[in-house]
Amino acid sequence: MDWDFKTLEEWDEKIRHLATDSGLDWYPITYEVCDYYSMIGHMSYHGMPTHYGHWSYGKTFERTHTMYNMGASGLPYELIINSNPAIAYLMRENPAYLQVLIMAHCVGHSDFFKNNRMFKDTRPESIVARFRNAKKRFQDYVEDHTIGIDEVEETIDAAHAIQFQTHRARTLLPQSILQYHISLLCLEK
Repeated sequence: MDWDFKTLEEWDEKIRHLATDSGLDWYPITYEVCDYYSMIGHMSYHGMPTHYGHWSYGKTFERTHTMYNMGASGLPYELIINSNPAIAYLMRENPAYLQVLIMAHCVGHSDFFKNNRMFKDTRPESIVARFRNAKKRFQDYVEDHTIGIDEVEETIDAAHAIQFQTHRARTLLPQSILQYHISLLCLEK
């Protein structure tokens, strides 16, 4: 590691100054530094610090970890979450010059998230809490003796199978497909 946190803090201040002078408007960014193993974990859970449990995330982790260790694939230099404040994961193994470029890149990402019409209704200040609540809700369904883990996993499997077959615009869906299927599960009981 050819950098220290003080250096990153100094560059963060310079980047913010340059971005402000360039007219960018972004959410504050919290940087978290992690090793490659943790980065694979964050990738597997779509970057969210909390997420509902599902076997597919473990499968993704194992596949990515194996491919990375075999030299068959790389890892992203960063992950950034569209929240307020934004959460950006920086990989510890990145050299100093790359950390600085990535931090500037994250400011651009956050500006895009904050000002893009597709993200304007995402309520970024509550996204992490919403994921935390979803995780708890799913766990409650698993622990509910009238539903249980088998039905929850079957529903999640079905939702994951069609996730890329649905329209991505939130405004067209009053509730997520997953919420819809879970509500059907609850009605059946």
